[in-house]
This record gives sequence, structure tokens and C-alpha cells, in this order.
Amino acid sequence: MTGLRVVPTRRHGRERLYVCLPDGGNVAWYDRESARVNLLREDREGDVLEALGPFLTGPVTVGPPPVPTPAELARLTLHPDDDLAPNRPGEALLVALEREPGPAHRLRPDPRRRALAAEQTVGTALDRLDGAGWRTLHSVPLPGGDRLHHLLIGPGGLFAVHTLPARRQRVRIDGPLVAPGRREPVPLLRRVRADADRASHALTAEVH
Repeated sequence: MTGLRVVPTRRHGRERLYVCLPDGGNVAWYDRESARVNLLREDREGDVLEALGPFLTGPVTVGPPPVPTPAELARLTLHPDDDLAPNRPGEALLVALEREPGPAHRLRPDPRRRALAAEQTVGTALDRLDGAGWRTLHSVPLPGGDRLHHLLIGPGGLFAVHTLPARRQRVRIDGPLVAPGRREPVPLLRRVRADADRASHALTAEVH
């Protein structure tokens, strides 16, 4: 037994099989269309081919991932305004608070600051998964002015993560209804699933 597991995914409409360590880190991926096994760790080549054995249907090329050509890099380059990667957790709330900080004499804290703190806490936790082969985009805009708080991308697929500020509160979940503390239940899960569906159409990949 190699201790490796194979995780199927679809990327840009192409099927890939990622070979992962028990902790989720990637050591290779197999692109069926190009019949190529891309090794991230050459010392595990034998283990990778053994794990992929049941999925290989013919001869394959084995080697390190190909280096993008200058033309490919140019196609991948985004204008800074369109690149979501640099977005900080709670980016939209940070911008809103900078534009309209609200009156300084509020008797109660601005609820946007509680929401921001919650998104930053969750975002920090998700960013720690980077070493396990996961990448997180924060504050992803959707058509109509809505947004995904976090989009988690990794070997297991794509996941929309919604952050709910509920510090030291019990959260009740009943079907699509979510009620933090003593507040009235709201159909939050229905909204999150709808946002995930919209993201699925935009990305042409299933978002959970």
C-alpha cells in the first residue's frame, strides 16, 4: 500500500485525477486528455503510478508539470481589478467601512464590524489549508451585487463557505433555517445553496 489516494476533479472542463497524501497534499495529477502524469515529487513516482494503476488505460508520459510558455502566461494575466486572488477576507466589508465608517457616537458597535471580524477569522483558518492543496478566494462578487464570503478550491472540489457572526452563541439549524442565539430563524442555507448554484454557472464546475 502506498498510502496515497486518488481524487477525481474537473478543471476547465477537463478531467484530472489528483494523487494526494493522507494529509491532503498533492504529489501528482493525471490529465486523461493529454495522457500525462505530472509529478510534484519525483521521489514518489513509483507510488504515484501504483496508485493510478487502475485508472491508466494506455501509455502515459511521466514528468514534472510543463512550464507555461510566455503566450500562455499572457493569456492568464488579469487586470488587477479583475484578479480575485489578492482579495482579503471581508474585502467588500473593508471597502464599505472605509467609504462609510458610520457615526462615531453609535451606542452599539456597527454590525458590519462584527461580520468583518467573523469573515477574517474564518478566512485565516481557511488560508491555513494552503499547504494541504487547498486555495481560498475571499469576497467573490456575484451578479446582482451578492458575493460569496469564501470559495474553497482543492482536491475535493469547490465549496462556497458562508460566515455567520455568532460569537459565544448557540446556533440552531432546522432544514434551511438557521437561528443564532435568540434571533428569528432565517432561511440562510437556502441562500447559500442558491449562491453556490450561481457560482457553478459562472465557473462551469459544481460548487457545493
